[in-house]
Amino acid sequence: MDRILVQIQELTLDDMFTAIADSTRILSRTEMTILIVLAAAGALFCLFGLKIVRFWAAVLGLGAGLSAGTLGAYLIGSDTSYIWIPGAVTGIILAVLGARFYRFGVFLTVWISVTSLCTYIVRPSDWVPAAVCIGAGLIFALITIKSAVFITMLATALCGAALSGTAFCYLLPVRSTLIHVAVCAVLAVIGLLVQLLFESRKKKKQNLRKADEIRKAESTENEVEKARAFVEEIDKEETDETEFLGEDLFEEGSPDEEEDSDIEYLDDDDEEEYFDDDDDIEYFDIDEIKK
Repeated sequence: MDRILVQIQELTLDDMFTAIADSTRILSRTEMTILIVLAAAGALFCLFGLKIVRFWAAVLGLGAGLSAGTLGAYLIGSDTSYIWIPGAVTGIILAVLGARFYRFGVFLTVWISVTSLCTYIVRPSDWVPAAVCIGAGLIFALITIKSAVFITMLATALCGAALSGTAFCYLLPVRSTLIHVAVCAVLAVIGLLVQLLFESRKKKKQNLRKADEIRKAESTENEVEKARAFVEEIDKEETDETEFLGEDLFEEGSPDEEEDSDIEYLDDDDEEEYFDDDDDIEYFDIDEIKK
């Protein structure tokens, strides 16, 4: 483990890029495999940076956390046999947070992407340029708080194009700075356009889904209004019919009332005359009837 750490400390980016870019040197099978994998990963990162940003946040968070945790444990003088444990814990925590929370994943992805791109371009040899690269990445990551979509697309397109274009150019038999820059620029433009197309389709689907929901809501409201109007119309018809029947009953009257109207009732004078006539009636005596 100590020997590996010493080799990592002695290895600089200038030495690594110089060794790979040497046109007189024939690449080994392992180096070619690594470059092919890097080219493919860079192309995917360039084309699908925003679309699968949670995945990239988990991968980059794991790598960055592992590196930062291991380096921090080494700098504070921890046992070299166990310095990977803080790195593993930090990497897992960042990976989980980046995959779980979208905003944090975007922030982490942009920070690491821009820092890596600046490091590739500047190739710092001491801590000051390295701190500048980290600060530049942090600034772009903070901008994602206001404009997450475009900054993420731009950062992933540029970083993925640089990685994929560089790996592809190192696989070519001819090494040319002009070809290298042209390939990276073309890949960056293609990656940004593809991501804009994906985002446009996503927005279109969201708008169509929202319009469909609004249409369904309006349709439901119209059906409710129609049903309410229909019920009110039925109630109105029943009310009119009840009022109409009530008026007919009051106007025509009942059959008993019609029969009662045909009966002649005696007034007071007629009644007195009627009972006066009773005086002229001769009644039989019961004794006379017995005789």
